[in-house]
Amino acid sequence: FTLFKDKIASLAVTIEHEELKEMLGLAVRFCERRIEEGASVFERDLFEIYLLGLANEAFIENEKLGYSFQKKIIDLGLRLSEYKWVLAFINECNAINEKALKEDIFLLHTAKLHFAQSTIGDCLQKLSRLSNQSLELQIEAQKLVVKSYENLKDSKQEKLANQQLKQLI
Repeated sequence: FTLFKDKIASLAVTIEHEELKEMLGLAVRFCERRIEEGASVFERDLFEIYLLGLANEAFIENEKLGYSFQKKIIDLGLRLSEYKWVLAFINECNAINEKALKEDIFLLHTAKLHFAQSTIGDCLQKLSRLSNQSLELQIEAQKLVVKSYENLKDSKQEKLANQQLKQLI
């Protein structure tokens, strides 16, 4: 796999965009499968593949990087404690996100960053400012609220947050 990853990196600027996208897709799926099997060592490889794909705009569709793809990259960056990079990426994505959801996506991503850095109060403050425009974002935000109260060991608020999550779902 390392040889394949290195070959993609060395050829990235010389091969067709669609071919690069296809090769990166294979590498991403391989890493995701290995991570699911418990080989967390592939998280760093996956992160490097994401960086390569972003640098070469292989994951950009119609000048946009989809929310679910942003979420995967940010979640992985947070697991790897790449906080500075994640913050820069959140700000970069904010410029290309859909206007209607731009603020909510930014708030949710920065809330995740605060949660990962154990600044739960800041996390909850960001989440409280989300609008109700997207059910997907509401559900993800409410899951983070539940985890936040769990982390704070506030069982009363955690129970209330769980009830609200069930209502959303």
